[in-house]
Amino acid sequence: MRSFRLPIDRLRARPIVWELCRVGRTKKSNLARCDGSPQGSYLPVSALRPCSCSVPRKRTISHSSCSDPKFVEQLAAASNGLKVGSGLDEGVQQGPLIDEKAVEKVEELIADATAKGGKVVAGGKRHALGGSFFQPTVIADATPKMRFMKEEIFGPVAPVFKFETEEEAIALANDTEFGLACYFYTGDLGRAFRVMEGLKYAMVGVNEGLITTPEAPFGGVKESGLGKEGGHQGIEDYLDTKYVCIGGLGL
Repeated sequence: MRSFRLPIDRLRARPIVWELCRVGRTKKSNLARCDGSPQGSYLPVSALRPCSCSVPRKRTISHSSCSDPKFVEQLAAASNGLKVGSGLDEGVQQGPLIDEKAVEKVEELIADATAKGGKVVAGGKRHALGGSFFQPTVIADATPKMRFMKEEIFGPVAPVFKFETEEEAIALANDTEFGLACYFYTGDLGRAFRVMEGLKYAMVGVNEGLITTPEAPFGGVKESGLGKEGGHQGIEDYLDTKYVCIGGLGL
């Protein structure tokens, strides 16, 4: 590795915006309550598309009353219904992982989860298409001790965690050094405000999983990035603020 020093007259401070979720280990979480709605059970499956880095769900946190078996069964059914194949083919919903190393990482995370009590209820193996294709996978009975609680998956794996109380759900969702986006579902307006305020994420979706839009600021907090893209906030990092104090005009 070569090292070099720039002449002092060439060193300049420059504004910078870092969106780290694509190369970091950003966690996205769902706080899902079982209400019989197919939306609440299907949207988390979009986490199974590893190419979608802006709003994928990496952890699903579901109330214990519906984690087993109702919610998990719905999620597994939606997962099994995904069409896997080349992104150039019509109707394909999940493509291949980026390379063999990514496939091996997914296999390691699944093996770690099952060794610690997790149950594979959908997928869990390499796809029959071969190459770097992998089956859409749902893992029930996930716990914070499993590696994918802290590590980025970058693969078609949706672990389902359980919670009993609102406070427990918020604490579980916040138990990460990253904070890009989070989504939760509720029919209680009071709970919506409490939870959105308690979540330590830069972007929060309430009963909505597709939250990004050019008009809104996009970016993370904690270790998920610096600065924003989109919205009027997206240009502010490239502007200079000038303070002017005027006196002596006899006004």
